[in-house]
Amino acid sequence: MEPACSSTPQWSYFAYNAAPSTPIQVLSQHAKALAQAHMKLTSAKEEADVQLEKTALKEERLKEELQMKQAMYIAEVNARLQDRQVMVSMLNRVQSSNGADASLVDDLRDLLKRSAETGMMDEEIERNQSSPGGIFGRSRGRIFGKLFD
Repeated sequence: MEPACSSTPQWSYFAYNAAPSTPIQVLSQHAKALAQAHMKLTSAKEEADVQLEKTALKEERLKEELQMKQAMYIAEVNARLQDRQVMVSMLNRVQSSNGADASLVDDLRDLLKRSAETGMMDEEIERNQSSPGGIFGRSRGRIFGKLFD
C-alpha cells in the first residue's frame, strides 16, 4: 500500500507545478490572440483611412467638375440669349425698314420661332417683340429662373 500513498504526493507535486504554467500559457495564448486581433483591426483601419482619403479626393474632383459644368451651362445660356437678341434685332430692323421684302421678314420670323434652344414659346416671342426690352426684358429671369439670381 505504500506505493499508492507515495504516488499520491508525487502526483500532487506535478499537478502543483503544472497548474501555474497552465494559466501562464493560457494568458500567453490569449495575449497572442489579442495581438493578432489588434494587428488585423489596425490593418483594417488603415485600409479604411486610405479608402476614405480616396473617396474625399474623388468627391472634391466631382464638386469641381460640377461647378465647371454649371459655369459652362450658364455661359451657353447667355450665348444663346445673345444670339436670340441679335435675331430679334435683325427682325425688328428689317420690319422697320420701308422697302422690306415680305419673304425675308417671314424667313427671319420662322428662324426665330424655330430656335427653341432657350426654351421660349412662340407666342411669347411674338408678344415680346414689340416691347422695349424685347424677349430679354422680363422673360430671361422667368425662363431661366435661379441661374441669373
